[in-house]
This record gives sequence, structure tokens and C-alpha cells, in this order.
Amino acid sequence: LLAALPPGSYLALSDGTNGNEALNRAVEVYNGQSANTYHLRSPQEIAAFFAGLDLVEPGVVSTASWRPDPDRPEEPTADVSVCGVAVKS
Repeated sequence: LLAALPPGSYLALSDGTNGNEALNRAVEVYNGQSANTYHLRSPQEIAAFFAGLDLVEPGVVSTASWRPDPDRPEEPTADVSVCGVAVKS
């Protein structure tokens, strides 16, 4: 899909990860009851979508950690998703 995009185009992606046992179980139950299934990926699999692109800082990280508000105290979050933004050169 990226081949058709001109240089300077951005890819922004956020997706659930398979590193949280409670989320894995919830998705398993959902998939057992739905015609439209959802498939969790590892953070490394999600990062692979950015191959060949220039990642914007801070890279592929936990969604809660991507450019957090500096005026807001950090709250503990479950690592259930990662995100990233990259530009095509």
C-alpha cells in the first residue's frame, strides 16, 4: 500500500498487542462470538509495518508513552497497545 504514496506521506498506526494476558483472554472470547475476528500482534510485528520508513520520535512505543502531556502526572497503564508515526522519504 505504501508504494503508491508519494515521498513525504505519513503512516500513523496504533494497535493492540498480545503482551497482556487479560486482553488476550478478552479477544479470545470476542473472537469466539463474532464473525469479525481481531488478531493481536506482538510489538515487534507492529513495528515491522514501519520498515523502510523514517520513524518520528519517540518511535514505536506504548500508546500511553507516545508524546505524553508533560504537565500531567504519569499514571500507571497496562501495556496493551503500541503506536508510531513514520514518514516516507
